[in-house]
Amino acid sequence: MHTSTPCLNGSPEDLVGDVRQSIENGSVPTSAFRIRAGFTLVELLVVIAIIGVLIALLLPAVQQAREAARRMSCSNNLKQLGLALHNYHDTFGAFPVGSAYQYASSWMVGVLPFIEERALYDQWTFVQSRGGQTSNAPATTKTAFADVVISGYICPSSPLENLSRASVSPRFGASNYMGISGAATPTDVVSSTTGDRCIQGKYGYVCSNGLMPPNLSIRMGEITDGLTNTLLVGEQSDFCVDSTGAKVDLRNSWRWGFTMGTGSPGYPGTSTWTSTIENDTHNISTIRYAVNYKAKTSDTLGNVEYGTNAPIQSAHPGGAQVLFADGSAHFLAETIDVNGILCPLAARNDGLTIGEY
Repeated sequence: MHTSTPCLNGSPEDLVGDVRQSIENGSVPTSAFRIRAGFTLVELLVVIAIIGVLIALLLPAVQQAREAARRMSCSNNLKQLGLALHNYHDTFGAFPVGSAYQYASSWMVGVLPFIEERALYDQWTFVQSRGGQTSNAPATTKTAFADVVISGYICPSSPLENLSRASVSPRFGASNYMGISGAATPTDVVSSTTGDRCIQGKYGYVCSNGLMPPNLSIRMGEITDGLTNTLLVGEQSDFCVDSTGAKVDLRNSWRWGFTMGTGSPGYPGTSTWTSTIENDTHNISTIRYAVNYKAKTSDTLGNVEYGTNAPIQSAHPGGAQVLFADGSAHFLAETIDVNGILCPLAARNDGLTIGEY
């Protein structure tokens, strides 16, 4: 038999009364009107677990995005340095000396006017020794450069200090980039005979077959291998490790800052360079080892931060950034072949054919 539902008419008070009477008569179960107080423990744990999974999935993506942004900023630093070095070349007809005699200055002092640091550059005294940090250096220069960090010389991914080591006073700004003096493979036979372009001295191998050798300015016309095939600047923005596995800062700018030059006159290939010379070459490096090479041994990086064979290395995963002579910045993988590709890239006129990298 069909039963129709009666229409409920009347005031709200009448409806409430009807519902109450139905409950009292047992025709409507009271469970239908129970209101849950909140989450159960199981539900709460499930929600927490879901949030944890989402964080675990998103965090690496966020970190990768941040590193990508830092790497792009590092690349832009190198491109700006490339522009500054080209403007320097246009002005003076050659690239700056990589590292100047009597510790006078490095190439990074020379390009200051071309990176909008003319006021700082004008306070530098080029006749002083040891990068402005010795007792006979002008007080005005010490004051002007003390604790000065050039943002364009710093890679955002670098965990290293932005100032030279604390034992030297005043502390000058350090750098995460270095000029490329040339290349020498670990098996090179090097002598001090005039005409050779490499020398093995107290602190390692120094070559003048690149674009920023000590005490020598190189013109673009001398780059017979081509601007796109010759390295100009490389990163040095991460720790190396010693024999115990401890992290050590071996940048060739950390000891005295980005202003420091070399202690030796002349350059490899002249009679002033001998096998016993203390061939410290701050802020430039002769390439001998792989990208992101970290080990510190007596045959490689020496026992002090004199920079002779500092490797191109960075805190970027998988490789490091470099600047080529044409002003372009590229990322070199740490798997790149040292003798077949990296060293030929560091030399300006070896005539070697370079494969893909």
